[in-house]
Parts: sequence; C-alpha cells; structure tokens
Amino acid sequence: MVSDPGRRCNRGRDWAQAAGYDREAVTLALLIVRGGPPGGRFDLREDAIIGRVDAGIMLDDDEVSRYHAIVRVHDDGADITDLGSTNGTFVDGRRLTGRAALADGAVIRVGQTELRVVGAHP
Repeated sequence: MVSDPGRRCNRGRDWAQAAGYDREAVTLALLIVRGGPPGGRFDLREDAIIGRVDAGIMLDDDEVSRYHAIVRVHDDGADITDLGSTNGTFVDGRRLTGRAALADGAVIRVGQTELRVVGAHP
C-alpha cells in the first residue's frame, strides 16, 4: 500500500515561478507504482526521499528501508541515489553504486516495489 497516493512534493522550483509558471502546477516527472504493494502516483516537484517512515514518498513495503533512496530534481531532469539501504536500489535492473540519472520510462525497484518514471528527461 502506498501512503497518500497522488501526494505532491509541493515546494516547487524557483525557475518555474521566475518563468511565470505556477510553482504548484509544475511537475518535472512522475513516479508511478507499477509492481509490488498496491499502487499510487507521486508528482516530483522537489527532492524526495523514498522510504517507509516519514519520507516524501512513503511505501508500505517491509523490504524498503526507513530512508531508502533520494530522488533529486534538477532543472534538466532527475537522478536517484541509494541511502545505504539494506536491500539496495535498482534502476532498469542494475543495482545502484552511486547516482543514476532518471529518464522517461526508467524503472526503479526498491524492495518489492517498482516505480516507473514518467516525464523525466536527463
């Protein structure tokens, strides 16, 4: 189960407001749960930690660490870094050993949960 499906990382990006966009309306990418516990969707507007407890993207998955990975959002896309999780973070089937850029269609696996990246551009 995903807590608060559709949760928005709501701080926004300063460049969006400077360009005349509503900061709350700008989404750089989406993470859509597509495997594992029942799904949801998370709009990425700012950096977010993926984890089980007190995280921007909270997943109800016993194999996900409390603070498993962090997704960093940049003006030109997003990337992900494992935070020393017990079971590791995988992008497109490869275990992360550092930071990885997230492209549209990439699949992130943390524990038993798979998240598909929609709309990111490295």
